[in-house]
Order: sequence, then structure tokens, then C-alpha cells
Amino acid sequence: MARLLIIDDNSLRGQQLLHVLRRRRHTVHLTRCCSEALRLSAQRQPHAVLLDLDLPPRQGFALQEFLRRCAPAPVVVRGEEQQIISALHAGAAGYMPASCSAELAALHLHTLYLWDADEPDVEVGGLRISVRCHRVTLDGREVDLRPTEFRLLLHLTRSNGRVVSRAELAELLWDGRRLHAERTVNVHLSALRRKLGESAARPRYVHSVHGVGVRLRAP
Repeated sequence: MARLLIIDDNSLRGQQLLHVLRRRRHTVHLTRCCSEALRLSAQRQPHAVLLDLDLPPRQGFALQEFLRRCAPAPVVVRGEEQQIISALHAGAAGYMPASCSAELAALHLHTLYLWDADEPDVEVGGLRISVRCHRVTLDGREVDLRPTEFRLLLHLTRSNGRVVSRAELAELLWDGRRLHAERTVNVHLSALRRKLGESAARPRYVHSVHGVGVRLRAP
């Protein structure tokens, strides 16, 4: 199954979530130390990171920025409303309230961020997606995708040619709760297309269906 790194200053809350996720057969590492978090992120290559923003003053935000720049995994933050707003503006992939129970947090993470690490590679034309390695290649060349772009591409691939609305993509990425989420989807779709060597005007893989959404298909 998937690998998860929990960085939480509240040892009881962190332990509760660790046990719930391990019951779901995920590999989970828990720490409250920033230096150990960086080491675990580099060594274990987690599929997602849950970051408590209540670490000692500003450490949580500094750690989020470092992980966002240096680790491929989406960083999901946990904290109070104003902390979450600042973290989302700084590039966090998602969030959950500080009061969220361990069971609800585990369900949220499992649904949105923790895909099955044993899922076989997917091929569409010259596009190859390795879920296990969080890696994408196009005609044998590696494509450097950010976590949000990877999840967009993976969802479109799993849709098997079905047209996917921007509202559905917004719900997938941010539970539909991020301000102007559908407009933000367009920004990420544009970045994904650019990295695949195409554009909305000249698509190869990601095709727009006017007034409906987008779908993925081989050239």
C-alpha cells in the first residue's frame, strides 16, 4: 500500500492517526522533529506528508516550504483556519482542520492522496505513468510533474477516455473548498499540457470538450 509521513507536535493525536492508517495497511512514519522529518522524507519517499502547523513558531511553515520544493509528495497541512489559509497560499496540496478525528483524517487522506502503491503502470500512447514510483515518462523521456499535476493526470488516465468536468477535478484536488478552485484547475491543466509538450489549442493527450470538461486519449 502507500507510504505516509506524519509530522505532528501532538504525540497522542499523531499516534491515533498512525494506528488507524496502519490498520489500513499503509506504511506510516511519525515524528515531531523537523530534522528527522527531512531525513525520513528523503529516505522513505512518502506518497503524502501530513504536516502539523502547530510546530514551534514558524517551523511548520518553513518545513512546508522545504518539502514543497524538495519532495515530490503532496503536503497536506493540519491547523487552525488562518494557518491553513496561509499554508494554501504557500502551495500546500490540501488541508484538514486541527479538530479532525483520526478516523476522518485517515479517510480523507486515503481517498484523496494515498493511492495503491502496488497499482501497475499505466500506458496511454507514448505516455507511461508509474503510480508506485510516482513517475511519468513521455516517449521514454521523464516528465517532471508537481504532485497536483501528477494527480490530475492520474485521474484523467483512470477515467478511461471519459470527459471529466473541472468541478470534478476541483473536488478531487481540494474537496471543492478552495476559493476559485475551478479556475485554479485551469492553471494546473495548462502547466500539465505544457510539460507534455502541447497546449489547449494544439492538444495531443489532454483534450478539451467545450462546455463540458477535459479527457485524456492517445494521439
